[in-house]
Amino acid sequence: MSIFLYDSIYYSNSSTAAILQYLNPIFIMFYTCLVCKRLPYKKELLCVILAFGGTFILATHGNIHEMILSFEGLFWGVMAGLAASFYSLLPRHIMNKYGSLIPTGYAMIIGGIVLGIIGRVWNISVSLDIYGYLAMAGIIVIGTVLAFSMYLIGVNLIGPMRASLIAAVEPLSATICMCLWLHSPFTLMDVLGFIMVMSTIFILSYKKKAS
Repeated sequence: MSIFLYDSIYYSNSSTAAILQYLNPIFIMFYTCLVCKRLPYKKELLCVILAFGGTFILATHGNIHEMILSFEGLFWGVMAGLAASFYSLLPRHIMNKYGSLIPTGYAMIIGGIVLGIIGRVWNISVSLDIYGYLAMAGIIVIGTVLAFSMYLIGVNLIGPMRASLIAAVEPLSATICMCLWLHSPFTLMDVLGFIMVMSTIFILSYKKKAS
């Protein structure tokens, strides 16, 4: 999931990539409908419309003849959302038996080895200063190990849908940091797409109280 997210950030920006990653409840909904052999409920269909509409607005700003967001940024952002849905659904049984830290550790080791072989890291020459090493340490420790471990603990305790809802603060914080710290533009159309995509999480998590 991380590599898709970082690619989307590279081709777009941190806020847009984080928003596209939160298409994952839609993929979880499709999986649930497929497993339960049922059609989507009305609110689920509404969420599909909002998700695709919000993604369309983020990518084109409403102009079908112009792509504001690059195809690469859009593609890898959607792939990050798909990977996040697998990340939430697949380890439930393993975590019930072993907890969250052991599966996370093995997954990162295996993933690191596989990606290292595919990318042939031994052929890559990297020259970093002290700030580069500090940034890499922050990505590894804070942005990867701690973030994914704590998220899986939440998934194990309250389930993937509620965990996704609470973790929805990520795109908001990414947007705020992007605007205030990096001084990146964020237009009204971006805000509309943001609201449409993120609203799907709250709609899917809403349940009527029993009378």
